[in-house]
Amino acid sequence: MMSADRDYDELMRGWIENRLLDQIQDYIGRGRRLVGIDYAKLRREWIAGMKLWSTKSANAEDHKLREDIQAELQLRGYQLPYDSVKDELSKLTAMSEIFIDSLKPEDRARMSRRIGTQIETFHASVKKSLKN
Repeated sequence: MMSADRDYDELMRGWIENRLLDQIQDYIGRGRRLVGIDYAKLRREWIAGMKLWSTKSANAEDHKLREDIQAELQLRGYQLPYDSVKDELSKLTAMSEIFIDSLKPEDRARMSRRIGTQIETFHASVKKSLKN
């Protein structure tokens, strides 16, 4: 049986991966600017980006770079190196829980509906693509 921390870390990984398709489309549309950078450097930069994010030090540009690296790694067929950022995933999960707990009930309900709609849309697109 998985521990609660591991379950939450898996949830955070799932959320990151769920967003990857949109990030890949956006990244390709902007011209794949990281295509010439070697894997080792991309990996180091992604880990650094995760560390920034988990310490609340990342700005919008940092997030976009991390997302672009995620997209480039996926396009090359590499898995994201989650094993190297276990502590960061735990911190991000804790930050998410604190944020959700701080919401007013009506804001939490609105967020829950929005996320539910996103998940339903994602599932529908997966079902549609499996039929084709």
